[in-house]
Amino acid sequence: MFERNQASQDQLISTILKERGDSLEKQRLSFLEMISNLEKSKSHCVTELATHEEDHKILLATLMKTFEDDRESERLKWNQEKSDLLKIREQSLEREKEHQNNETSFRSQLNDLHCQINKKPKKKWYKFF
Repeated sequence: MFERNQASQDQLISTILKERGDSLEKQRLSFLEMISNLEKSKSHCVTELATHEEDHKILLATLMKTFEDDRESERLKWNQEKSDLLKIREQSLEREKEHQNNETSFRSQLNDLHCQINKKPKKKWYKFF
């Protein structure tokens, strides 16, 4: 009976070990599958990251070129406006000088006319009738 009991226990232990072994094998296979999925996911993420980095570089280069082009355009526009304002200022100064010369000339003519008027003898207006 002891042998039967021993054989029964050995069979029970053998069954338990087999079940545990099967369970461990299932867990091992499950872990391997999870590792495989994680590696695929990692590979996909690395590829996606590389794509995003390349897109980022292209976008940054495009933005920098646009910025530089806009800045150059604004610089040229500002230089043109500055040049126009300097021309207007120069023309304004020339006109002002011309007006001053005209004013001086007119004042001189006016003074000459006053002198001529003052030199003429005054005629009495009532003698005209």
